Amino acid sequence: MRKHGADIQRPWEIVDFENNHKDKEYPIIATFKQAQTGETERVRSKYLFGGEGARSFVRERLGFKLHHKDPVSHIWGVMDGVVRTDFPDIKMKCTIHSDHGSIMVIPRENNLVRLYIQLASSTDHDFGSRKDATEAHVQASAKKILTPYYIAWDRVEWYSVYPISQGIVERYSFDAKYAALFSQQSPSASEVRGVSKYGDHGNHGEENEFIKTFKANQEFTSGYGIQYPANEFNWSSNHPATSHLFIPTRSKLRPGYVMPSANATRVIDANVVHLEQEVSWNGSFRIFLFAGQPSKTSQALADLAANFQRKNSFYAAYERTDRSTVSYHERDNPHSRFFTICTIFASSRDDIKISELVPALLARYSNHVYADDVRDKRVPDQASAHEKMGLDAETGAVIVVRPDGHVGCVVKLTEGSGTADALDEYFGAFVTRKLGREHLPAKM
Repeated sequence: MRKHGADIQRPWEIVDFENNHKDKEYPIIATFKQAQTGETERVRSKYLFGGEGARSFVRERLGFKLHHKDPVSHIWGVMDGVVRTDFPDIKMKCTIHSDHGSIMVIPRENNLVRLYIQLASSTDHDFGSRKDATEAHVQASAKKILTPYYIAWDRVEWYSVYPISQGIVERYSFDAKYAALFSQQSPSASEVRGVSKYGDHGNHGEENEFIKTFKANQEFTSGYGIQYPANEFNWSSNHPATSHLFIPTRSKLRPGYVMPSANATRVIDANVVHLEQEVSWNGSFRIFLFAGQPSKTSQALADLAANFQRKNSFYAAYERTDRSTVSYHERDNPHSRFFTICTIFASSRDDIKISELVPALLARYSNHVYADDVRDKRVPDQASAHEKMGLDAETGAVIVVRPDGHVGCVVKLTEGSGTADALDEYFGAFVTRKLGREHLPAKM
């Protein structure tokens, strides 16, 4: 706001105001008091809006009565903070009801979440004392309500406690024309027509022709027309990696080409996203685990995760030295700065429980677990993302995408160590460290 010439001063409260009806441009004179120093200051203004909530000083001073409709009052705590929790919907706007009360969850920016936490009702014996609940008391109530899920705070940005009761004010203003500012009335048909006519420019035939031309050529403007030849980074039948699990070049998914675009539902917050845009452009390889049907691939996923942690695997060889101190909220590179893992199931979001279906190493990338349940009218199969990649919706596969967004290789997802061995071969063709089982020290 300072960029636009506004400066907010805190903590000041309004203690008096009047309309002297003398100054036609600035008739309102309001008096404010600095809460810490007691200093007072008078301000002239054109209007005075009371936005201080149920205990509005402005409303009470004007004599506008608040009519209560609900005989029961409630005390709620509100807390903004960064939390750690295994509650699966913490990234979604939702309401939680349990035997111990209710919580409303509102995700915010920079890993913050706002929680509205029910503390007490006026029917409770300790209702009065709950009005002075501390930060610790509010958190304890949240933990109790969330049981059996756990929650802990990395930090608290702000919290407050206040009683709530439902009511309605008898009017908003002495002047009816200002009350229109609070109207919830929908725009009339004539207003809609009046707005829409400004968007009706040009000849529709010309616009349609332009759209057709644009759609026909957009593939090239987004990079799909670029192909890199076979080399160490783009697998082919002549590549040093010779595992039988590499999937040969096919029309939908080709090494050296950009990965086809596809939409999926991010499990943690139910947002529909573009898979190819989900990982930051940070120099990492993206490992897309198209995991097919969980009932068919659960063992293959468990084996893959176990072999990723094997010494001298491509994944373990480039593990972060600071892994133990990496932030809980790191999305893309919690284990390695060179790799980000995305797991996509051919299931609906409601059927995917990360804590149950995803091995612990892969679950660390909880922000990159997806449901392939977004229907696409151009793709008859329900698992449209799998279909767009040309992959089996039951057994899936692993796609390695280079840091520039182009496909490096595609490997079958199988039980045992084969898939991880193939990936070791692929990365071993161009990295400086020795990878794979043949480079493990012999056991005595």
